[in-house]
Amino acid sequence: MTREHNPAEVEQALLALDFALAHVAPSADVVSLVQKSGFSLDDLLSLAVSENSVETADLSCKIIKRVCAHAGLKAVDERIRSLVAQILCDPSTDGSVRLEALPALLKAFSSNNPAPNSSVASALLVAFAASPEIPEAASTVFSSMLRSDSASQVRVCEFLVDLAEQNCDSFTQSEFRSNDKTVDPAVALAVLLNGGVEATRRRPDVMVQLNAIELAARLALVHAVDANGNNLREAGFDMLARSGVLTRISTLIDNSNNGIEETLLCVAAVSFFVKIAKTTPFIVPRLEKTDKYLTRVGSILTSDSLLSDELCHACFSAICYVGAAGAAGVELLSFSTHKNAFEVLLEAARPTAAVTRRVSALDCLSRLFENNEWTDERVGWFCQHAFESIGGCEGAIFSSVKSHDEGLRIAGYECLIAVVKFSWALESLRKCGQLIGYLLDRNSEKSVQLVVSEELRYKAIKATVESDNAKNILQEVLFSRFVQYAKEGAFHREYVPTFIGDHPGGADLILQHGGTDVEEIMKDNDSHRHSEAAYEMLQEYCIGVLDNINDAISSLSKTTEEVQKGVALGYAKKSDKFIDTNRPMLAQVFYAKWTKDFYVEQVHLPRQVKGSAPIFGNFLEILSLTPWYVIPIVYIPVVLAHLYYAIFVLGVQTVFVPLYFAFGLFVWTFVEYSLHRFAFHIDQFLPDNQVAFTIHFLLHGIHHFLPMDKMRLVMPPALGLTLSIPVRAAILVLFPKDVSFAVIAGAYCGFMLYDLVHYHLHHARPFSAHLREMKTYHLDHHYKNANLGFGITSKFWDYVFKTELK
Repeated sequence: MTREHNPAEVEQALLALDFALAHVAPSADVVSLVQKSGFSLDDLLSLAVSENSVETADLSCKIIKRVCAHAGLKAVDERIRSLVAQILCDPSTDGSVRLEALPALLKAFSSNNPAPNSSVASALLVAFAASPEIPEAASTVFSSMLRSDSASQVRVCEFLVDLAEQNCDSFTQSEFRSNDKTVDPAVALAVLLNGGVEATRRRPDVMVQLNAIELAARLALVHAVDANGNNLREAGFDMLARSGVLTRISTLIDNSNNGIEETLLCVAAVSFFVKIAKTTPFIVPRLEKTDKYLTRVGSILTSDSLLSDELCHACFSAICYVGAAGAAGVELLSFSTHKNAFEVLLEAARPTAAVTRRVSALDCLSRLFENNEWTDERVGWFCQHAFESIGGCEGAIFSSVKSHDEGLRIAGYECLIAVVKFSWALESLRKCGQLIGYLLDRNSEKSVQLVVSEELRYKAIKATVESDNAKNILQEVLFSRFVQYAKEGAFHREYVPTFIGDHPGGADLILQHGGTDVEEIMKDNDSHRHSEAAYEMLQEYCIGVLDNINDAISSLSKTTEEVQKGVALGYAKKSDKFIDTNRPMLAQVFYAKWTKDFYVEQVHLPRQVKGSAPIFGNFLEILSLTPWYVIPIVYIPVVLAHLYYAIFVLGVQTVFVPLYFAFGLFVWTFVEYSLHRFAFHIDQFLPDNQVAFTIHFLLHGIHHFLPMDKMRLVMPPALGLTLSIPVRAAILVLFPKDVSFAVIAGAYCGFMLYDLVHYHLHHARPFSAHLREMKTYHLDHHYKNANLGFGITSKFWDYVFKTELK
């Protein structure tokens, strides 16, 4: 059966034959099986190189491979080899066929039994791969290079480099000759670096040169074993050096400002140096001595030219990988010739630099800090100088890990992971309470709304814990917190109460004192003397008990209950028999059998929960949750509607509208005070029954019970509009209709501003002295004395009725 038959029938027959060969026993006569199917090996070869469908060619190739694997290639060896030579070397053969055949041949050389591949040529090259005559293959291919187009030349050069990688012993111990010319991969690379064999007649092809640089990096890693069994680590370099490739690549670094193509070649040349410094650092001194690679890179960084991000990153990488090469690399960077270039790198890593440059610089510095010879005194001093120059943990590290740029955050974490093995870095970490607090707070990533790998943070903490001197430098309690985080793992999801985001004074104050003993600041009257409720809340965040300031608990194995027994605060405790915030709260209040004294005491002891605790536990729940931005969305139209009605329908004199509106604002301040004091805080007059407790809890008790619940800080519009009905009705009775609508507009505006200010006092950093004063005043109402200080937007009515909180 040949390709002249119906293509569909041929394909079906090939499918059947392939299936049969796939399940045949190892001892079966596969040649006879193929012949019985109506095919000969010649038929299969013809189908493989025919212009029929790709599926037919692939199936033919797979069958040839199966036959080769079972029966060997003695019978068809010459036929396949001659066909391969035709594909590779015959100028009349289509160039695309040669390009497809060469990489397949490379794969074939890498294994005696290559895995099935859909490439047509790979199946034909199985026999050729088994041939021991590698020199013949090399010379044949090298000859074809001299009469090929530039794309084929790249493929040929790639083939020769692969041959060198797999058979370098042959390349170093004997010479391959083709037409009296030495067959050497480096010679081929030199041709490509000049733009190909036709470079004398045209401008060098940049893509050919870029490919040559990439292949040169591979060839540089080639090593061989001599007759005595010695590992010749510099075999590949010797090839590149004697052909002039190393020198040619180094000269490309000097052309960074001569155009786009030259810049591309410059980046590739620097990247070549980076790969060498990364994989074979012992070669770097040789490169610097012969071709001044590092000096050329330094010249780029210290020039006044505007560098692209890619070139800048390549230069930074070159410097840091040289520094990571141990004491020899550090000494090389310490030379005066290279100091200025290193300072440019450090400047780019500082917090004041552009984000893209900071990402690149920190990423490269992390490679420097990973130095394998970090215990060497010279290496340690050099790394310390670099770390301190970028500001240490308080400077570049903290500003990067809390950045809104994800790349910068990752670079910061990687730099921290690399550096914490040094004692001086641990000292810097211990002194940076902000960074410690940020690292140990699992919720801090959410504040920046970015997808950041939690695993990197975990690796940073784990690296800190595993550092030899961490326990002594960080001290016991802080070290124990790091250990606890490491034990829980990178993606620990069990909720641990975290107060940092909901601290009434703001997160900055907590971060400022993170990792330190906060007893003094808690009692500091100049800062803010904390209430009994604040000390009561500390129990939820207790991580250990100190016998004295120097002796800490020795283990994290104690349970939370055992630890809390050692905390003697001396204040009234919250009762576990009050409300369970994991279950619908309103039903608990309604069905409880509490006394009035117990309810009033417990409801005014602030709690802290994650998110919003359920009130109803059913479809009504959504009505109790109100984001702050809903308030202006609802009430601005209400205000504008009343003003429109007053001016354009009722005809109130426009000149007096601001006066009436301002009076409405003033009216609201009295309503605000009255509602807060006489409706929400009627503790003395509260009836002693569960219905009264339930109404009180729903109206205002829940706010004192969970004062930092972001979704229940503003009044739901349905409740607010309902409560406004009697106030609106009173204004309509007391004032003329046209005036009353302007006053009502002012009152609604006052209510809207009150709700927004209330939310701002709980969860924002006040932007004015008055708001800062009111924030402290209102939070004292929550955490010190709920029976005084009823003003939210001002203290005016507290002064009038003598209920000021002092």
